[in-house]
Amino acid sequence: SYRKGDYIRARRLFEEYVARFPEGKWIGQAYYWIGETYFKTKDYEEAILAYQKLIDLPGWHPQKPSAMLKQAQAFLAIGDKEAAQIILKRLIKDYPNTPQAVEARNLLSR
Repeated sequence: SYRKGDYIRARRLFEEYVARFPEGKWIGQAYYWIGETYFKTKDYEEAILAYQKLIDLPGWHPQKPSAMLKQAQAFLAIGDKEAAQIILKRLIKDYPNTPQAVEARNLLSR
């Protein structure tokens, strides 16, 4: 559904997974893709909240740097430059050797 651009249906399916398996193996992925569906439909506030659910998960998750970068981009989209800067700096601190940290540095230098 996501690949076909049906973001509402994709979101519903990811949310169904979250409801059925709140501690499931793919919960982090589900939160990330819920965030992506909101980002694609320009509902940036909801995207920020969805990405935060992934970021708040305990331990390491491969999508956390991407979620932080997208969250910062969502803050920029709604005009909250200060919040975006906080997220970008945290991304660089927590995940310094990732491609997302490189992009964060680029965004901060603008």
